[in-house]
Amino acid sequence: MPTSIWQLSYITIRFGGKSAWFGGSTLKGPVVQYLWDKGFVATACEYECVGMVRASLGGGHSGGSIIRVNATSYSDLYWGIIITSYEMNILPRGAGLWHYHNYIWRGNKLELVFNALNQLHGNDTILINKAYNVGNFSINATMSSEEPVLFWTLAYRGTTENAEKILNAIEAAYQQVDDVPHTQIAQAQGHGMSDSICQHGSVHSTSTVFLQVYNLTAERLICESFKRRAAQDADLTAGTSIMHEAYSMEAVGPAASASSFNADRLLMLFNAVVLHPDSEKGP
Repeated sequence: MPTSIWQLSYITIRFGGKSAWFGGSTLKGPVVQYLWDKGFVATACEYECVGMVRASLGGGHSGGSIIRVNATSYSDLYWGIIITSYEMNILPRGAGLWHYHNYIWRGNKLELVFNALNQLHGNDTILINKAYNVGNFSINATMSSEEPVLFWTLAYRGTTENAEKILNAIEAAYQQVDDVPHTQIAQAQGHGMSDSICQHGSVHSTSTVFLQVYNLTAERLICESFKRRAAQDADLTAGTSIMHEAYSMEAVGPAASASSFNADRLLMLFNAVVLHPDSEKGP
């Protein structure tokens, strides 16, 4: 029978603000707000609806060996895969404002964008204050229902005048930019609890690869393939995106991380979202 830990959601600050204890189902959104109000921040991804346990486990990747855990193999660890609570270091919250910049480019800018992103990452590194930048190929019906656009958003710990401006040189079809408190950055970037990526009632089919640098030829081939699929199945591609995520790793050296993918700072994943069959049923 499936085991649910959904109600194990709580936060306890410990040792005068050096760490915090979290329930196994605690989500990023409430954590950011609670810690910010107390003067702290913690490691987390950009989506408010993702569990904090993901960050505490290095994104789900460890440096150990892979084993199969079931009733007959390593049975003593069978219940160990259910994480009911965990502890993480927390830090003073620092800058009061965070800068965000949202861009939308048409497909003809693809090579310019990914070349600039490789420069932005600076020889496979992303500086701490750059925080993260994420983007995707997706269908934006207000611009075109036949070919994908490039949506990109970056977050910078600090204000506009100090933020990275390398992407500004590429003419965008749409831009949105502002400085907001850290608690508002996810909503501004479309990653909040009320945004489509976080809605219940849908099934996400994903597959992830890890990269150190973007290959412009491969990105063009992927984008063109997405365009062909859009022509074949408009309903499926309407909820599908080819996602790219890049996070600051400057403060995490190889010896300090349990992740065997520590050098692969870029995450790229296919994400298809379809309605769960039960969500289509009436009351």
